[in-house]
Amino acid sequence: MKFVIILAIAMISSCSMNKFLKTFSVISYKEVADGYQYSDIIITFKSKLYKPIICAEYSMDTLYSIKLYKSEGSILYSKSELENDQLLKKNLHINDVSSLIIYKNYILDRGKKIEITEQSDSTLYCILKNELFIYKFQSNSVP
Repeated sequence: MKFVIILAIAMISSCSMNKFLKTFSVISYKEVADGYQYSDIIITFKSKLYKPIICAEYSMDTLYSIKLYKSEGSILYSKSELENDQLLKKNLHINDVSSLIIYKNYILDRGKKIEITEQSDSTLYCILKNELFIYKFQSNSVP
């Protein structure tokens, strides 16, 4: 089994069509029902409503900051604040280091292969079950 995983990673990383992204932000959203009133920050994507949960920003593979979305608004945590609150970071399942691989119409993010639903110059939209992930990059970084 280990050999298969190593072989798959080697094949993906050797392909010239791949795009490796080290500086990006990702916002995760949960689908909510029509009439949801918990927060004012609701977006519509593909005729469904989503509320933001968390935004993680990475610079050169390293966690830069996170933003938690709550009913009273968003709460920003810097890298140093997260280092001082390891329990929060652990409960949020935030990685200190992260990079993305874009291959064809998929993103490989923390071991998850997620299909790209829509793409613009500097943004990728991905839906996985009832979650929406919005990846933002510098416009010259997206393939």
